[in-house]
Amino acid sequence: MPGFNMGSNINGNTYPSRIEPKFKHRWTFSFDGMNTELLLEKCRRPSVKWNEKSLRYGHETVYFSTDVVWEPLNITIYDTESINAALELIKFRHSSSDIQSENTLITNHKIFTHGYKDIAHVKMLNAKGNPIEEWTLYGAWIQSINFGELSYIASDIQKIDIVVRFDRAEYYG
Repeated sequence: MPGFNMGSNINGNTYPSRIEPKFKHRWTFSFDGMNTELLLEKCRRPSVKWNEKSLRYGHETVYFSTDVVWEPLNITIYDTESINAALELIKFRHSSSDIQSENTLITNHKIFTHGYKDIAHVKMLNAKGNPIEEWTLYGAWIQSINFGELSYIASDIQKIDIVVRFDRAEYYG
């Protein structure tokens, strides 16, 4: 895909430059603690919101920025025959859940964060596959897993939806 050719003029000299847009289909997501590469369909980049407090001052209301809230990521994964994504996600959540067997998941209501939070990465890639943008998500954990609906009347690809909650994110571009 072509980029935009834009020249810059400095002191009468023209310098050609090429501006390449970032494409939505060039990205990866990974957890540091998960060795299996999952086949991913979609994910959004981190979204942040600043809460506010208001203060009445005379006839005005003044607003102040307070704490930062990072919104959870919704990620869709293809469930394939060669990589059992459901099993890999259950294994990954093992440290924050009690697993009776590899096929049964029983939630454990842990209070402490030790062991189940990880570092995750969302990377956007250029045409050569090199990272051009990276979001590092600290304190990341899988908040929910939806293993999808089954149907005899559909021939769609089976997908798994996960929600990844995290404490904070850092941007590297």
